[in-house]
Amino acid sequence: MQSALRGKTVPDSVLNPYIILVLSLAAGSFAAIFMRFALNAGMPPLLVAAGRLTIGTLILTPLVFSQYTHELRTIPRNDLWLAIGAGIWIGIHFVLLTLSLEQVNVLTNQVLVNTGPIWVALLEVTFLRTKLNRLIWLGLFVGLAGSAIITLSGENAATNSLSMIGSLLALFAAVAAAVYIIIGRKVRANVSLIPYIWIVFGCGALTASLAVLLTGTPLTGYDPSGIVWVILLAVIVQVGAHAGFNYVLGYLPATIVSTGAQTVTVASALLAFILFAEVPTGLQIVGSIVIILGVILAIMGQNRRKVSIN
Repeated sequence: MQSALRGKTVPDSVLNPYIILVLSLAAGSFAAIFMRFALNAGMPPLLVAAGRLTIGTLILTPLVFSQYTHELRTIPRNDLWLAIGAGIWIGIHFVLLTLSLEQVNVLTNQVLVNTGPIWVALLEVTFLRTKLNRLIWLGLFVGLAGSAIITLSGENAATNSLSMIGSLLALFAAVAAAVYIIIGRKVRANVSLIPYIWIVFGCGALTASLAVLLTGTPLTGYDPSGIVWVILLAVIVQVGAHAGFNYVLGYLPATIVSTGAQTVTVASALLAFILFAEVPTGLQIVGSIVIILGVILAIMGQNRRKVSIN
C-alpha cells in the first residue's frame, strides 16, 4: 500500500511524516527549557549557543565524512559561500536567542523568535522585490502589533527595561533566522541536506565561539549539570528536531510544518510554567496570541502565493 503526500507517492517503508512531525515538535518544545536549565546551572548564554552548535556539528561529522565527502568536494563555490553565510547567521540567531532568554520568560522568548515567517516575507519584499498578497501584509501588521504589545509589557520600570531588551534580542534573533532560511532555500536546491546542515552548524559554531572568545567567557569551571543540559539541547533539539523538520518538509506542505511549529510556543510556555513557575503578564499573553495569529495569517498568505504562481 502507498499513500500520496504533497503530490508524491510515498512507500509504506518511509517513516510516517506526521508521526515524525509530532515527535519533532515535541523535541523542539524542550529547546527553551533545556536552555533555561543550562542558564540556571550557571552556564553563560554565549557558551550555551556555541556548545549546542559545536556538539551538533561533531555528531554529524562521522556521517558526513563517511557518505558525503565527494559532494563536499564538488559543491559550487557560490553555494559554499552562501552556506557559510547561512551558518554565520544561524550562529548569530542562537547567540541572540540565548541572550534573550536571560531577560524574558520562555513564552515571550519563544513567541517572538517564532515570528520567522513574518520576517521572511518582509525581507523578500525588501531585497528580492517580491509582491506580497493582502493576507501576508495583514499577518505582518498583526504580528508586529503583537510584538509591540510584548516588547512594551512589564510590571514596573525595572522589569520593563529588561523585558524590552530581551524582547528586542528575540526579535533580532528571528530576523537572523529569516536570513538563514532565505539563503537556505537557494542553496538546498543544489546541496544535500546533511552536508548543508553540517556546514551551517559548523560555521554557526565558529561564529558563536568567536563571540565567546571576544567576550572573554571562561570555558571551564561550570556545574556538570549545565554541561549535561547543553548536550541534551544539542542531541534532542539541534540535531533531532532539525533533522525531523527537514525530513517532513520532503513529504508535507511547508504550511503545515510552519503552522504546526507555532504549537512549540504554547508547549514551551506550559513546560516553563510547570518547571519554573514562570507566569507571563496579561499583556504578554495577549501579545503572544496576537503574534501567533499574525504568523498563521502570513503562512496562509505565503501558501496562497505559491499556489497562484504554480
